[in-house]
Amino acid sequence: MINKRISLFSPQAISERQHRGLLIQFILFELFEAHRAHLRQENWEMILSLHPCHFPYDWSSVTGYLNRAQEHGLLLRDSFSDHLKWVKNFEKHFSKALACLSKKKKISTEQFISALQKIYFALEPLIEICKENENLFHFLLKNRKTIDAMICEGYLHSFLLKIHSTDLETLGEKMCDQYHQRGFFSQISEFKILLTELSHV
Repeated sequence: MINKRISLFSPQAISERQHRGLLIQFILFELFEAHRAHLRQENWEMILSLHPCHFPYDWSSVTGYLNRAQEHGLLLRDSFSDHLKWVKNFEKHFSKALACLSKKKKISTEQFISALQKIYFALEPLIEICKENENLFHFLLKNRKTIDAMICEGYLHSFLLKIHSTDLETLGEKMCDQYHQRGFFSQISEFKILLTELSHV
């Protein structure tokens, strides 16, 4: 089942470019939850679970965060059909990381963080493609501490400066204008606070 692209989203919704950023958020959310779960020393099955194989008796089995991230990742080919090179690269690194984690009986923090970093870095080219998406930008800002903990302190700040040709203040104004045009006024104040926090890291 993991090799089939099964989704609650319609093929039309997945293929629309404005939804790319949302798919990226779904994948990142599960990666971040896996990182937090590991820090909390939760049961490993919550992070990476065995695939159900006793249908229909396995309906209550746990699905790990990384399993869900991989399932979302299967939709990238439809959403980024014009960037298959980066999608295939992500799939390759994700599969290798999961294979490595699933083979080890005991995973050290260093090994786990290294695996997450490889997955995250493989996703970055697709994040860059969506760099004008204010919702994805907002999501990254809200998860700055997790990203910096996964990679290194100040990483998100450096990454955003690298993929945008302007300074963060000008970029923030542009993103706020986009929220304003769409009528999402309530998002603007939180966005500005998060951007200010990022600028002072």
